[in-house]
Amino acid sequence: PQAIEILAGTLRFQAIRTCYAEATPGEPLAYWGSGGWLELAVRNGSAAAVSGLGIGDPVTAVQVLHE
Repeated sequence: PQAIEILAGTLRFQAIRTCYAEATPGEPLAYWGSGGWLELAVRNGSAAAVSGLGIGDPVTAVQVLHE
């Protein structure tokens, strides 16, 4: 996984996954969708419902540096 942290509403994503199936049911995940956009999801759920986010709400991505 890439060393990145994404903050979106009440959700925190620790890595960008290669596919939706890498997460366990109910787990938040970020992955590159087939359209080339970074997508935020909750496996078998709704990231919007869990986080309270809507269109246009801020999302922050931070590179995580390891020493």
